[in-house]
Parts: sequence; structure tokens; C-alpha cells
Amino acid sequence: VAREAAPRVQVDTLLSEHSPAKMLIELSESAHMVVLGSRRGGAVSHLGSTILAVAAHGSGTIVAVREDGDEITGGPVVVGVDGSPVSDTAVAAAFAEAWQRHTGATVALGQRQRLYRLGTLTVPRPIPPGRPRIAGEADRELLIRWHDEFVAAVGSGVFQDAAEWADARIEQGGVTFWETPGGTPAAMAGTTPEVAGQVRVSAVYTPSHLRGRGYAGAATAEVSRAALAAGVQEVLLFTDLANPTSNGLYQRIGYRPVADFAVYDFAGPSASA
Repeated sequence: VAREAAPRVQVDTLLSEHSPAKMLIELSESAHMVVLGSRRGGAVSHLGSTILAVAAHGSGTIVAVREDGDEITGGPVVVGVDGSPVSDTAVAAAFAEAWQRHTGATVALGQRQRLYRLGTLTVPRPIPPGRPRIAGEADRELLIRWHDEFVAAVGSGVFQDAAEWADARIEQGGVTFWETPGGTPAAMAGTTPEVAGQVRVSAVYTPSHLRGRGYAGAATAEVSRAALAAGVQEVLLFTDLANPTSNGLYQRIGYRPVADFAVYDFAGPSASA
């Protein structure tokens, strides 16, 4: 049925002899969204035991779709919040649905992010051979190339023109390389200008052939140290929750979770209505 409804969409089928709720809960850990069909009946039976179990124990967004004929058109989008961290995610999903209905725009969950705040800085060990160096004018072409590679690796979001970004960071001293003993840059980490006592670490990048050697961690620890030494009150950074490597690294350096965010992409002629 799914293939007939959307022939251009890749549809994979998974058959399991195990409990459907258990399987869906496990799959939800790596899924953007889990969609389940509801059943007719009373208040509890309408949802079904599988949906109740997945909603209570699953990860990410869980959607229950009504049976044909149950659709209520023109009604409001209702969201329940209880003050917990997941309430913000629920409000974001409700807004995306309401905006789609209002504008007709196509809405897709682009990324789930986590905001971290630096606690006690811990330099990751062992420190890779080499040293930190602030990028200068001679590094402009490398910064432009690495910015484009970073954007391609991230795959979503709104980014500044690479040349403008490089020029601004060079002027501000806002990018630090970790370079090898021979003087070759192996990774970079950037910081934004200070605003209201806060600095955000950004554009942490290592070329693919140099990853797994500790260069990005060393560069991130160095820009974090420099920000604290400059007297900023808070050092922040955002991560993609789908990347366990970066989330683990930043926590080892001393960053602690603050809040989670859902980033939605809106497309179509009415996306900005």
C-alpha cells in the first residue's frame, strides 16, 4: 500500500515474530518518527496496547493516525505539556503541524539538536601531537574549503556564504586549528563573537581522512579554554543528536546538556506566509 501511494519513496519491510511494541520501541531510538494506526472503540481501546506502550517508552516523535472516516477537519492542533523537557519538543511538533495546515507548506523534521553548556573543562587525553594555532589571512582558502565540507557533512540548516564566513572569522580570530608537529592543520573549531557574556562553539570539523585521532577534541578544548580565559560567563554549543560521537566527545570535555530542540524544514510557495 505504501509503495502504491508514494512510488518514489523507498519503503522497507521488516517482519518479526517478537512483540510489535518491543520492536517499535527499539526502532524508535534511531527513527525521526514512528507512525501507528489507531483502532475504533473506547477511549483506551481506540489507541490500542501497542500505541500506548510505544508512546510511553519509545523515543522521538510518536504519531497515532485515526482510522479512515475519523478525521476531524478544521479543528485546532492541541498539545499537552507538563513542564518536562519533552514539552518543548511537543510544542515544536504541534507548531509544525499547525503551520503546515495554515500555509500548505511541506514540513519535514530536519534535525534534532541538543544545547550544551560548559561545566568544568577537562582536556581529553591523550592529547594528540601538535599544537593549536589561530587561523589567519594565509588560511583563507583552507577555511573556505573546510566550511563547504562542514556544511556538506552537516547536511541541513542555514549557513553563511563560505567566503564571508572565512573573512569574518579571520578578522575576529574566531577559528583555531589543531595542527600537526609539521605545521599541517588537522582540525578546526570556531567560536562566535561574545554576546551577553556568552560564546558559542561552532564549525568543529576534521577532514574524513584525519578523524579518530583526537584532533577535533583538542581544538574544541582549546577554544573553550580561550573563551574562559577571555572572561566569558558561559560557553555553549549545539550538537546533532544523531551523532553519538560528537555528543560523547563534548561531554567528556565537560559540556553538560541544557535543552533539546527540533529543527523543522519548511518548503513550498507558502512556507513563509
